[in-house]
Amino acid sequence: MTRRKRKPKRLGIVLLILLLLVAGAAWGWFRATRTITRDITLYYTDAQAMYLVPVSEERTLPKDQAKALAQILDALSQPPAGLQATLPKGTVAEVQRISNAQANVSLQLPASMGSGGERLLAGAVVKTAASLGTIREVRLQLRDPQGNPYESQHLDLSTPLTPTDPGIENLYLDGAGEGLMVTLYYATPDGRFLVPLRRPLPPAYRSQPLEGSFQLLMAGPPVELNGILGPSVPADPGIGWGGVEDGIARILWPPDRPAPNEHVLRAFALTLTEFDGIRQVSLTQQGQEIASSARPKAVNTANGAPAARLSESPATESVYPAR
Repeated sequence: MTRRKRKPKRLGIVLLILLLLVAGAAWGWFRATRTITRDITLYYTDAQAMYLVPVSEERTLPKDQAKALAQILDALSQPPAGLQATLPKGTVAEVQRISNAQANVSLQLPASMGSGGERLLAGAVVKTAASLGTIREVRLQLRDPQGNPYESQHLDLSTPLTPTDPGIENLYLDGAGEGLMVTLYYATPDGRFLVPLRRPLPPAYRSQPLEGSFQLLMAGPPVELNGILGPSVPADPGIGWGGVEDGIARILWPPDRPAPNEHVLRAFALTLTEFDGIRQVSLTQQGQEIASSARPKAVNTANGAPAARLSESPATESVYPAR
């Protein structure tokens, strides 16, 4: 009689265990398949594969950080029109783990790369990962086409990389490369994207770095970069520096020139709000404000309008290219 009573009890325990296992599996599946919409920034290169170009967009990604990172790294091999991939087609990206804001990433490359390609690849991975907001550094490992680890001849991967490491910034050093470095926002030759470029201020402007940045932006990129970068603002001598007041950088706009389009205003705002204390730019025409902008949230957007082409003639209004 006692044995007969124990059998239903054991069956109940087994059923309870099975129920818990099923519930656990369902919860694990639910957690693994949850998604969230995020604003992220992907890094590609210009058409000449010289500099990194940030492109921001909204994407629906897994809430799981490792899965989300793996997904956006895959996107680095699918650039928008006018840009190049930073991860060669056929690259296998594996996110091994994310812990204490550090991501461990392994890249199996389809072929070896030169020093410039490896630098751009590393910069794109680190900066793209950081755009998730929870990753501060990346420990990167490279593998050959057979999956074997190999040591880079061009990068120091013995320590984690951060988004601000000098070796992965867009730099232009004109000769000595000494003094204060500032960030300018020039354009790709087709005018579609803005490219951040760090370069040293000329000695004449080292005591006035904000005005110096304005003048460098107005002058356009160095002649050595013709065909790689183009001007992002009109080369009009009538556009002048108006100084700073209450955290607003003021730009004097010629009376006979139409108000700037969004692309030009964005280039001014990004360049000048790089400085602490500058919260906005304001363009005035004969004492009246015609345009103003705080720092834009994104340098470029994936679904935004094409940037304006700038005419070589300062008297001609900028126009949008055909889509």
